[in-house]
Amino acid sequence: MCIGCRTELLISCICEDDSRLKAVIEHIEKIVTDKLTHWMLYHHLLLELYLQRPYLLSWLKNTDLLLKEGLSAQKSFGQLDIITHRLLSSLGQGGAGNRAENRMYDANIALRKVASEHPLLFLRQMPMLAALLKGKTDFTTGEMKHKNYTLMFIHILGLLELLQPHIFRKDLTSLPEIIDAYFTLIQKHGLQRRNLSSLILKFITFLDNFVNYDAQKSVTLLRKHVELLSHISQMYPEMSRLKSLLAGLNLPRQDQSDVAPVQGETTQPLRPSRPSSPWTVSQLYPYHKKLNMLDTEVIMEVLQEMDAVSKRKVDLLEHFVTDLKRLMYEKNDRCRNTTYSLIMRLIRHCPRRGSDFVPTFLLCLGSESPDIVTTALKNLAEFSVLCQDQVGVILQKAFSVGVNTMAETSTYISETLQLLNLNTAASI
Repeated sequence: MCIGCRTELLISCICEDDSRLKAVIEHIEKIVTDKLTHWMLYHHLLLELYLQRPYLLSWLKNTDLLLKEGLSAQKSFGQLDIITHRLLSSLGQGGAGNRAENRMYDANIALRKVASEHPLLFLRQMPMLAALLKGKTDFTTGEMKHKNYTLMFIHILGLLELLQPHIFRKDLTSLPEIIDAYFTLIQKHGLQRRNLSSLILKFITFLDNFVNYDAQKSVTLLRKHVELLSHISQMYPEMSRLKSLLAGLNLPRQDQSDVAPVQGETTQPLRPSRPSSPWTVSQLYPYHKKLNMLDTEVIMEVLQEMDAVSKRKVDLLEHFVTDLKRLMYEKNDRCRNTTYSLIMRLIRHCPRRGSDFVPTFLLCLGSESPDIVTTALKNLAEFSVLCQDQVGVILQKAFSVGVNTMAETSTYISETLQLLNLNTAASI
């Protein structure tokens, strides 16, 4: 019996009632967790329901039930698969001019939200990612820049970063093609000048994470690129991660036939994993201290410094969420606008962080200060896309502000709705 064919029937039987669906999910989760009779069939059903109703992920006590191999092999597809496919088509289409660049930017923002919230669903599009990258590097450097294909490589690498560590799973056969495409890009367009330095740095970090996650698979894949990596290391001697990566790749190859596999043994990294954040308390303390001063000039000075540093190391902003939320109320326009710029950079990098700022954003929309309201409205469209799970509350608040005050909100709401219309954004 095809479980996928019965999924819609099950949803129809519960009359599209989310409270009933939630009860069904809780029942299935208990059976799968306790591995009761036919638990594998129930797990299959859970995957099928997830494909049709991705929001049920938030109902699961143990989301690892969906973060396992198998979902990419499911034959069924859901609406989110269709939307993601169209958005990727829009991103990969490229094109000359600002209009194409803006279309790609909008598609990328929506894709980052999907990749952050539903990485396993996104991974079903890995073959398409590989296909989008293939052949693009055959253009000249100037043509690639003119057609915005270099920008496409940058956007896709950002998506790959969000999909870590799930993207390193053994059942994903398209990852080697994607990695080879980036090596080809660097070989053809990144060795003459340092015009791809930012992309190369992120790519090396991605490869380093891959090695730490699965040394055996990654080393086998990367050994053929050792010569190119060595050339990159000569161009960028400041890249300590690349030197460490090369040291691991140049280790003598161990004959796998001499090693007896141990059941349940996991792949060990070539070297210990690095801490999640390189920032120490002593480094962060001066920032926190100055941000809590009353002197606007001092605060602005710190924000500008954070702006400069976070362009290269966005993770710095993770340590200042509380300060940034407070500064969304700052009366000084420069401080407030810079704060929003930092917040948007953070949640573009990590869309999951968006929910941390929603309550404060709603308070800003309801502020008695027209300047604070206007600043929030200017960021409404992109903020709403990155916080789609709470977009109803955000837009309702923006609408009520327009009805109850003299604020002009209709233009901002229209812009937001246009950006949220994923099908339109994908086909423009």
